[in-house]
Amino acid sequence: MDIWLAIFIVGIFLSPFILPLMLWIVVTTVNFMKDAISDVIYNIKGRLDNQRCMRRQRRLERLSDAEKACLAMQGDRSALELITNRDELEQILQKAEDEYIRQMACGKLGHQWNGCVCKTCGVKNIFAARDMHQWDYCVCKICGVEAPDAIHDWELINQESTESESDEWYGGHMVRMTSVTEIKTYRCRHCGREYQDSQSYT
Repeated sequence: MDIWLAIFIVGIFLSPFILPLMLWIVVTTVNFMKDAISDVIYNIKGRLDNQRCMRRQRRLERLSDAEKACLAMQGDRSALELITNRDELEQILQKAEDEYIRQMACGKLGHQWNGCVCKTCGVKNIFAARDMHQWDYCVCKICGVEAPDAIHDWELINQESTESESDEWYGGHMVRMTSVTEIKTYRCRHCGREYQDSQSYT
């Protein structure tokens, strides 16, 4: 009898906590199941995508270079990567409408560099050696890459300031403090690059 009375008293004492605990368990379980199901779906989708890519790659490999060239002319980069016939690549270089496809074909044939630009397809090589660029002060005037030791001629073009107030504890009591943030925008007179400098003070 005493045991049942003790259980009854403990149950009354814990009753306000049982329902929230059960809700927490249910919510946690549901979230865990949702995450697990999402992971399974993501993995299945990834495997299906990989299988589709592999099947497509095998189909492309069975095509002739002429058929691959037709696909490449329509913008298929995967087909272009598999072409080895130079005549087909030259045809793509001359007739493809997509600029990137032409540049890829030219790259497979071998770019003809004139400084930092290919004189065949016009692609720019921003990673060319320093002496291959044509420097105009701080930037290459052909490809637009910034010189490694660029010294810009900055000009102040805009200046803004904003104020904000906050209550802070100072000297034993609350004080209303005003802080000002000043933002200055500069532009290089030669290359047009911009940067901002901000300073805050109270």
